Amino acid sequence: MKELIEAGAVEELTRLKVERDQLRDRLARLESLQEGVDPRVARRVAEDYRKRLTAVDEKAAPLLQRARQAYAALRKRLDELNERHEAIRLDREEIELRHRLGEYDDQQRGQRLAAIEESLAEVQAQRSEGEAIRERFLAAVDAEAELLGAIPAAGPTAAGVAGPITAPVSRPIPASVAAPPNAPAAAPTEAPSAASIAAPAQASWPGVSSTQPIRPPSPPDPALAPTRPIPVSERENRPATGGATVALKPARLVPQTREAGRVPVPLVFRNYRVGSGEDCDIRIGDADVSAHQADILVGTDGFTLTDHAGNGRTRVNGEHVERKLLRDGDAIEFGKARFLFREV
Repeated sequence: MKELIEAGAVEELTRLKVERDQLRDRLARLESLQEGVDPRVARRVAEDYRKRLTAVDEKAAPLLQRARQAYAALRKRLDELNERHEAIRLDREEIELRHRLGEYDDQQRGQRLAAIEESLAEVQAQRSEGEAIRERFLAAVDAEAELLGAIPAAGPTAAGVAGPITAPVSRPIPASVAAPPNAPAAAPTEAPSAASIAAPAQASWPGVSSTQPIRPPSPPDPALAPTRPIPVSERENRPATGGATVALKPARLVPQTREAGRVPVPLVFRNYRVGSGEDCDIRIGDADVSAHQADILVGTDGFTLTDHAGNGRTRVNGEHVERKLLRDGDAIEFGKARFLFREV
């Protein structure tokens, strides 16, 4: 069984994941630490972290390919063991039935069960070893979907500061960080180290060809009613009111289950599509979740969760919901993926 693990690749992926998580956490915290900081400085720091994230993911790309091949072989082996385990269980049940029918006496039953138990113990030992190896693979990635060859759910994006990290979805810089219109160019300062910006600014996930450019938020739309959440069809990152000043708090979704991933997902002042589809902002690694399961809409009163699929797999605090204004501490479930909604 041990020959099925790419030990070197998995260990290096695990190390790179630790580094990636640290950078993501710093990006997520950057939004709350901007008071008294020149927006150009915040922008420059965010850019540096993004470039370092890109470099980390470029190192991880070939290792991930090797890990995917090994993980596919491991899953196949585990499936075979599960089938064998089930066949042995049925054989044991058949022996017991034949004994009750009088076909086997106690001695015959004992002999047959002894052989069955020996085979069962062997299979269970191999299954335990395989599951331990599987846990090593899963510890090296954010979600199992990465090992299955799919782009993972959208990761944190500097709490809206620095654009995409893991998925090709535009992540504009909020007005508090983006350089104001007509602002003079930033004064020359000491540049980040060469090691931190050596990688080109391209997509930070394997298979994504380029990164969306950083741009300031779109201007307010006067047609939007002050209390109406932005509909999904208007999926642009823009304020929820026609120029009114609203004190909204950013938030984050904190994963609680394996299907939800391992990295908190920051929610900034924009709309989010949730589901298993590749065009979703928040990807869910659960086959029972619809390609477009739900939406998280931003409005003047905060973030509102709306069910889209109508399959009963969108729940808040254990209850199916069609529409619900989220509050700090709410437990949100999309199928088996469970998150905790926390205001920042």
